[in-house]
Amino acid sequence: MLAFVRAAAAAALVLLLSVPAIAADKSFKRDDLADAAIKLEAQIKTEAGQVTKAAPALRREADAAFQRNDFRSGMQILGQIATVAPDDSANWLRLAKTVLQVRPSNDREKTQLLERAAAAAYIAYQRSSGNASEEADCLVVLARTYSDRSLWRPALDALRVSLGLREVADVRQ
Repeated sequence: MLAFVRAAAAAALVLLLSVPAIAADKSFKRDDLADAAIKLEAQIKTEAGQVTKAAPALRREADAAFQRNDFRSGMQILGQIATVAPDDSANWLRLAKTVLQVRPSNDREKTQLLERAAAAAYIAYQRSSGNASEEADCLVVLARTYSDRSLWRPALDALRVSLGLREVADVRQ
């Protein structure tokens, strides 16, 4: 009888400890995006090199670049911020939105920019910590990158999860 009680207590303890880990899982998952996110982060670190400025100074530089409508420079500066503060989901989301504003010079670059924006939005989604509004924004940006590439099923999946997190009339339409 004592062994049964011990086993039941151990099973209950395991179940209780696994609930937060299950709850922390994100509902939108794609293996191709997870791979692209790893590659993008490595690429950004390589492109940024040794960053000597702090994140607030880099944010001011990025804001100045955006005021000049210099989205390419702003994108590079946001990449440097991502190197300095890799867990800043708001910066990753801003990077994804900025990449979408860059005007590509040809179709190949357009595809690369859309893939980069998708990976950055996915990183932002994965690193957002319980903020449903921010997660929904990440998924809307991700859906846009898919729809711009005419990948309708993943776009609809991202929008469905986004609407589950936060109901927005513009997204529903």
